[in-house]
Amino acid sequence: MENEIAQPRKQTVYKFTKPGPGAPKGSQNNFKHGYYALKVKLQGKDLDKRTALYHALMEQENELIAALGDPSPQERILIDDTVKHMLFAASLDRYLIQLKSIVRNGRVHSGR
Repeated sequence: MENEIAQPRKQTVYKFTKPGPGAPKGSQNNFKHGYYALKVKLQGKDLDKRTALYHALMEQENELIAALGDPSPQERILIDDTVKHMLFAASLDRYLIQLKSIVRNGRVHSGR
């Protein structure tokens, strides 16, 4: 026993891993009203001419152009902005209508 040298104990090394990447792409987790998703699409980053959203926007735009006759370039810009704002308002209106009550227990409903 005297000739044996005490070996130091090996320390346990704990490796901390990062959490996973989260929900899969396209997940509807925590989806509330879609305002920001529509905003990104309308900025031209994700608007495909085959989508229903594009067709609805073009229909609204054509109605406004028909009502004005032959619009000037400045009026065309106003028409584009008006169509976008009409879509935003409709999206938020749909969200507010689906809520049971906007005010709950004297406080504004947060949507949770």
